[in-house]
Amino acid sequence: MKLLSRSAVCGLVLGGVLVVGGGCGPSANTGTNSTGPNSVAVNPWPKFASAVRATPDPKGVRSAAAELTAGLSNAPADARPKAADPAALDAVAAALKLTDAEKKTLAGGELSPLDANYLGECLYLSDAAAGLGVTAADPAGVRADAAFRFVCRQVVLAPAAIGQVLLPPVPPSFVLSRGSGTGLERAVAFVALCRQLDLDAYYLGPPAAAGRGWTHQGPAAPGQPPKGPFWGVGVQTADGVLVFDPWRGEAVPGKVASRPVTLAELKADPSACPWVSDKGKAWDVTADDIKEGGLFLSPPLPALSPRMLFVQQRLKEAVGVRLAVDWAAAVKAAEGAAGGAPVGGWNPAGDPFSPVRALGSFLPKEQGGLDPTPEKDSLFTRYNAARLPMDRIQATPPEVTNRTAESRLRQASAATYGDAFLVPPTPREKIQRGQYNVAVSELVKRRDDFNRLLSGREDDLTEWYKSLSAAYDRYTAAQGTPGEAVAREEAEKFLRGGGQFQRAVGGMIAEVGVGEVNYLLALAAHEQAEAAEATAARAEREKAGAAEARVAAKAEWAKASRGWKRYAEYADAQAASFPGRKENADALAVRADKLAK
Repeated sequence: MKLLSRSAVCGLVLGGVLVVGGGCGPSANTGTNSTGPNSVAVNPWPKFASAVRATPDPKGVRSAAAELTAGLSNAPADARPKAADPAALDAVAAALKLTDAEKKTLAGGELSPLDANYLGECLYLSDAAAGLGVTAADPAGVRADAAFRFVCRQVVLAPAAIGQVLLPPVPPSFVLSRGSGTGLERAVAFVALCRQLDLDAYYLGPPAAAGRGWTHQGPAAPGQPPKGPFWGVGVQTADGVLVFDPWRGEAVPGKVASRPVTLAELKADPSACPWVSDKGKAWDVTADDIKEGGLFLSPPLPALSPRMLFVQQRLKEAVGVRLAVDWAAAVKAAEGAAGGAPVGGWNPAGDPFSPVRALGSFLPKEQGGLDPTPEKDSLFTRYNAARLPMDRIQATPPEVTNRTAESRLRQASAATYGDAFLVPPTPREKIQRGQYNVAVSELVKRRDDFNRLLSGREDDLTEWYKSLSAAYDRYTAAQGTPGEAVAREEAEKFLRGGGQFQRAVGGMIAEVGVGEVNYLLALAAHEQAEAAEATAARAEREKAGAAEARVAAKAEWAKASRGWKRYAEYADAQAASFPGRKENADALAVRADKLAK
């Protein structure tokens, strides 16, 4: 295993914390079309579609978008996006309280770096939707249930914090890639995933929610932060708007056992949900909340630009990703689904982390976003730092007494862990995108690497640690003198010399690395089993090949069950690093065991 490879080169090391980026700075414009008098008009869209399908990661999409932009300057007129209609733009801006700058970003016909990041996110979610095992022919309720359960098992309910400060909400693909978040972040990820499944999903809350922002920033408190302005998510189906509770991680039950309760049923009779009267499992949603409940739409800003519809149409045959939201049509559909309940847009003025603004606010300008904060101090950087299991990978041996030597070992342990698990496309991302064979192959190799590092922990490195501290003591003493550079070089040379450095870092991170690999392998097996279960359920509904599909699903569930049993050996050790993970793994293991029988 390389100690300081791609993540250390492309990332930043801040106070011993590796910050993993999506690439080494902005992508270069590699367009080759000329705009001179002898240039030939070409259609750049087929090449763009091929490029984003081949490299759907943020850096790859930004690079392809830069080349597309260059190519469009010399493309036929019908190959270029058109500017927005002013009247339609005014309606969107008024409904979502857009600033003049935000309104301007919707008006143009040229793809922006933020558009490219949004496309990358949609490609991520589109792949995740394709891996659920459901099809466009499945009922909307089946697709919604699959998407909801996917988000809840992939996003462990645990707020992210740096020290005692909670991080604000992050965009859906980053929530999924982190693997944990708040109920609020689950809700946003669920709505975004529903869009890729061609489902209309809404945030549910009272009319007063229109002016309320996200509420989980600030000092960390025990348990989950406040919900924010909403109490549920609704998805339109043939039965009505089905209600889901991402904070609780369950579809809201009603009197019809085969499906969640609908918003209309709840409004007519709040006691239709047994949670309302269950004192032992009280629901923090009151009858008044339900009766006042309305539907809110809050699509990402790039989705509202007409150029996204143009891009979606040009990618339809090759990619099939859903990018655009026609605001007028979306509002009309919501009003038709609401049954008289209030309908509106949600994007409180000045709130940078609403779903409309979250992607731009989260990403620094160096990554194609709108955050002017220097990348090393940005939310993007703090997000990456919060993904590291600091309590497990930063404990240096007691024999290392020099603080600079400690810092160098901590930097190396963070870089090695980050290189294995946090550099896009991460193993978790590949699992979520349905790339199981690739993910499992890489994870098995990482497990072998970490096991080799584990075996090196038996070596007695006491004398090496003492000599390392002495070398850095000499460097510390020489700081500010003519001999500083020589002393630093000698200390670094000692650090890198021989194989002790790798064994030392292995002793710091190998155990947590093996635990992480086993968790991800179990998760991969579980996702394959869920997809097989969806196939079996469809075969049983359609009464075609049901017996064979059920046998195949049971075999996949047996693999998942074995995976969770292997992970159980590491679950307790990971509990402090990843709050809520053990409980989530235990619940998934119970499901796997049940369906394997």
